[in-house]
Amino acid sequence: MQKKLQLFIIVLYIFSLPLNFSLAEEQKTQEKIYRAEVLEITSEYFESTYSENEVLIQEIKATSLSKENKGEVFDITNDTFPLKVGDRFFVLENYDEFNDVTYKYVNQIDRSFILFILLLIFIATVIIFAGKQGVKSILGLLGSFLVIIYVLLPGLMKFGSPVLFSIIISIIILFFAVIITHGWNRTSFIALLGLGTTMIITALLAYFSVELGQLNGYVSEEAVYVNFNSGGFIDVKGILLGGIIIGIIGVLDDIAITQVSIVKQLWQSNPNQSKKDVFRGALTVGKDHTSSLVNTLVLAYAGVGLPTLLLYKSLNLSFLYTVNTEQLAAEIVRTLAGSIGIILCVPITTYLAILLINKDHLEINDTRHTCAHCH
Repeated sequence: MQKKLQLFIIVLYIFSLPLNFSLAEEQKTQEKIYRAEVLEITSEYFESTYSENEVLIQEIKATSLSKENKGEVFDITNDTFPLKVGDRFFVLENYDEFNDVTYKYVNQIDRSFILFILLLIFIATVIIFAGKQGVKSILGLLGSFLVIIYVLLPGLMKFGSPVLFSIIISIIILFFAVIITHGWNRTSFIALLGLGTTMIITALLAYFSVELGQLNGYVSEEAVYVNFNSGGFIDVKGILLGGIIIGIIGVLDDIAITQVSIVKQLWQSNPNQSKKDVFRGALTVGKDHTSSLVNTLVLAYAGVGLPTLLLYKSLNLSFLYTVNTEQLAAEIVRTLAGSIGIILCVPITTYLAILLINKDHLEINDTRHTCAHCH
């Protein structure tokens, strides 16, 4: 138990490093953004807006939590969301050089505490119930997170063409995730071959779907802002494609490892089976696994797009028109391309496993790291 607690503390510390780094970096932006805490609500009143709704206005005395000006007390007007004494929030500070005036705005609530607690529960749950394998999974997840934050995002800002870069980064993420979780062995090697092949096919399918569907990539306000802030340098259509590729790598990892393990176990149970019989048997098991994962992926994307679906429903627009809008069409392409990739990963990885595994050299211990993935 003590060893698990030590592992838990180490992993938690590593996970907190990106947060500390990002808070230090926020001072480099043109607009200053920093955290503050409410000391006192000096007054509250309601004010009518143009839409004739009343908005709560709070006059607040707050203290800065930033390293630059920690402890500095200042007054600020809040009309964003109700705050109470002790609440922490982010301040957006603008300096008007022409009038030599600094303006402060309540930008958003500081949700770090609840997010940290949730992360704490997640890491503890994984380590308690999965032990060493859980720690490996968390380290793989951490590696993926760091690659996305410190390699993928800066790379997209620098190179502007996201598709090829996203494919390369996805393969790197998969490589480290598989190696950290399962070690470097024949199973991992075959799984990575299957993953790489599936990734390329999915990327090509998504590319032609986006091109033929004439999707421009402006599927959200964020996409518009990214394109505007980069002066048109970043290709938002490529961002859409990159998002499709990144979105399925976690699911593909599980499928590929599982299929290689199934092939091994089928041959271990009966070494006299033909390759054709093993292929059929592995596909039969893989079908159940795949159907549940496809359902998970579709529902995940549907959950993300729920506000958009509700908007179109409230406008009483026809179904045909709704599915042809940029936002919904992009989500459909994302979902279907990802689902097709998941389905294709099963036969591709199974075929590679049958082709590359020497059944005469298999031992019972060969599947010790992968049995947990079999369904």
